[in-house]
Amino acid sequence: MKLVYNHGVLIKTDMLNEKIKALIFDCDGTLVDNMPLHYVSWSQTLSKYGLAFEEERFYKFAGKPTVDIIELLAREQNISVDAPKVSEEKDSSYHDMEDEVQEMTKVMDLVRELHGVYPMSVGSGSTTKSVEATLRRLELSKYFDYTVCKDDVSQPKPNPETFLKAADLMKVKPESCVVFEDGVAGMEAAKTAGMFVIDIVNENPREKLFSF
Repeated sequence: MKLVYNHGVLIKTDMLNEKIKALIFDCDGTLVDNMPLHYVSWSQTLSKYGLAFEEERFYKFAGKPTVDIIELLAREQNISVDAPKVSEEKDSSYHDMEDEVQEMTKVMDLVRELHGVYPMSVGSGSTTKSVEATLRRLELSKYFDYTVCKDDVSQPKPNPETFLKAADLMKVKPESCVVFEDGVAGMEAAKTAGMFVIDIVNENPREKLFSF
């Protein structure tokens, strides 16, 4: 058995699956613990327009584009709104609270452990501006080779384009990638792309990765 000393951590190389060549991480709710703040911003913004959005449903929609969610809610509740405008208001409301965002420790511990062992990218359903601002503020950007966000693709999650583009940028085959996700749409996208998937809400990320 060989041991690799990586950034202060000893890694048993026989624990690493040879099929796995790269890691892709969702951002909101996966790398950073910001979903409760997103829901506050949703609630504050939608209430101005008389739109209801239950918290349980909000979490089920994790990873879906903001505009798509607003359009769906407006149709269901028979309320006419300018979805792109409401989306901008929602994002602005969230950005006002960004200083409260903290990293997701159980995931970032793994990222730091494996930095330099695997190439790593971010595949997010949020905007590039939002993702890069969050990573920069928490000093997490240095761990990731690429970021692929909703404005980098024509079809966001649950379409697999986000993750496929990340794999292509890292020059790794989709079937050799592991995706870390907290949202149903993202997990669906990863599975459709033919990638390994780790549900960070219901699975221990490190244990699951080393069990493949």
